[in-house]
Amino acid sequence: MPAKILIVEDDQDIRRGLSIRLRSYNFDVVIATDAISAGSVFQRERPDLVLLDLALPGGNGFDVMERIQTISPDTPFIILSACDPQLNRAKAMAAGASAFLQKPVENEDLYQAIIRAMRGKTDFVSCTSSPANLKPIVLIVEDDLDTSRALSIRLSSKGYDILFASDGIFAVTLAHRQKPDVLLLDLGLPGGDGFTVMERLRSAGIDIPVVVLSGRDPARDEKRAIAAGATIFLQKPVDNDALFNALEQAMSGTLGDDPISVALANDFATIG
Repeated sequence: MPAKILIVEDDQDIRRGLSIRLRSYNFDVVIATDAISAGSVFQRERPDLVLLDLALPGGNGFDVMERIQTISPDTPFIILSACDPQLNRAKAMAAGASAFLQKPVENEDLYQAIIRAMRGKTDFVSCTSSPANLKPIVLIVEDDLDTSRALSIRLSSKGYDILFASDGIFAVTLAHRQKPDVLLLDLGLPGGDGFTVMERLRSAGIDIPVVVLSGRDPARDEKRAIAAGATIFLQKPVDNDALFNALEQAMSGTLGDDPISVALANDFATIG
């Protein structure tokens, strides 16, 4: 049975265009045109995912998310909006959205966002018309905005999808919701340092490989980071080859489980 997507959008032309695109990917599509009817359509149709505008008659997208989450807390949301992402992306992700896409959106970006959001639904891949070519997702956990931006540019150029968290609490929340392929984790963070983040992930049963990227002295913190669950410790600044190699090794598990071998391998992958 094809996966079902609820489009909540008041613009008729946009609804029609989205419906055509989604049906071409072999999704079932149901429609709500305002914030008030979205909840009742959801309850009746029980879609697998909600594609949601923010500016709606009868309320807004955040009201819709809150209402539907009381009915089905695990349903993924993708925000598709013309609203300023600088003002709304962080709020949408904190409210539980899987992605924030700005109108107009390319077909590939929309499809990739849907595939990512639907991870964890075991029957989803068989419902699509073609195998998903998923981009690896890196969650950058870093409180320095300039560092986050620089890392995002470098990783995006290699085809990674990027998520951000600037504190330890939001990092664990995003890791649980989005299930990234790897965490790129600073140690010095508000809301709990990197060691606390790794402890919370382990306590919650969230098994995601962690690459620590820190300005701290590796002689002091590397062994502790490895013991806490990190796969690799890199010291800032790090060159592109070392960074990309570390991420690929962490995701593939090619370094094995021996903390000493990981630490030794890192000696050749870092610059101080």
